[in-house]
Amino acid sequence: MNCVVCGNFTKQIKIDTYECSLCGHIFRDFRGDSIKFHKEIYRSKDHKNWKRDLKEINSDGNITNFFHKARKTIVESRLSVIKPFLNNKKNCFDIGSGAGTFVSELREQTNIEDIECLELASNLVKESRRLGFTTHQKSFLEFSTDRVFDLVTCYHVLEHVKDLDLFITRLNKIAKNMVVFEVPTLCCNFGKTNKKRNWRPPNDGSYDWHHHYFTIKSLTKLFEKHYRIVSIESGTQAPAILLIGVKK
Repeated sequence: MNCVVCGNFTKQIKIDTYECSLCGHIFRDFRGDSIKFHKEIYRSKDHKNWKRDLKEINSDGNITNFFHKARKTIVESRLSVIKPFLNNKKNCFDIGSGAGTFVSELREQTNIEDIECLELASNLVKESRRLGFTTHQKSFLEFSTDRVFDLVTCYHVLEHVKDLDLFITRLNKIAKNMVVFEVPTLCCNFGKTNKKRNWRPPNDGSYDWHHHYFTIKSLTKLFEKHYRIVSIESGTQAPAILLIGVKK
């Protein structure tokens, strides 16, 4: 198959997994229901693999204060990087907003108070709404609105979206000015850390959470047609890439 980002030749490296020979993008053509995974399993109180959730999610499935405290450093770091770019931004749409931890920090540290969120998991949506945010419980590929936003943020979501072209088409409809995206990478491209991700899918074909692993080339290629890239650097949750773009 051809690369889902740049269209060039790919080589099959495992089961349903392909690596582009030009931009280095890795795509997994997973046929299962990734939306169901993130909506019903990933943040479920009964999902035993997530040990930290024993503190972050109580026996009723509700988000605890520990959930927000555990992410305090991450969201503060995210904001410190993008804050210099936020002058004159009046509203924000956050894709994959979790329980509202990041947008709470955004609201507290900037003049942006008009914020809408999108999240799949019911307990995260409930908490985000409790914090006062209009929160839509839908996949972004199924979401529609007549509004446009000065700022669209999206941290560690794009790698889970199979249809990148449809995602960008929908993004272009709501993004008025600036977009901020962070995606995980297999290794750090900027010397921030030596940490590497163990990503390869198991032989039984079960879901390993990601449809995509981006490179600097593939992430730039995906956005450069519609956005002027003003910054591309190491993300907060390294190894990762952070891209900030302004709509052309």
